[in-house]
Amino acid sequence: MTHRTSTLIAILATSAIAAATLQAAQAHQWRYTASYGTITALLALLARHEAQSASQARTAAVLARRAERLRRQPLQSELLADWCCDRWFVSRGREHLDDCPSMARKRCA
Repeated sequence: MTHRTSTLIAILATSAIAAATLQAAQAHQWRYTASYGTITALLALLARHEAQSASQARTAAVLARRAERLRRQPLQSELLADWCCDRWFVSRGREHLDDCPSMARKRCA
């Protein structure tokens, strides 16, 4: 069950028990009022806890996606390694000089 569903269920249960608490208080049934009030307070704490858990889960997911994006980005030195020789600019990226670091990587591979 997702955090949003759990939070919604806890809020609805809190509302229902709070209504029962009010009805018991109007009927002057103090034992039921006290027990329903206690249950209402516990359910309200549960709803708050679920809302905080959902917020933390969303934050963790955003941080994980951000870290994944940063891992996929090439390093600045790797970007500049292919722009290493004059022939590359003249040939529109098709040719490199023999002493070019990019050519050395291609030969090794």
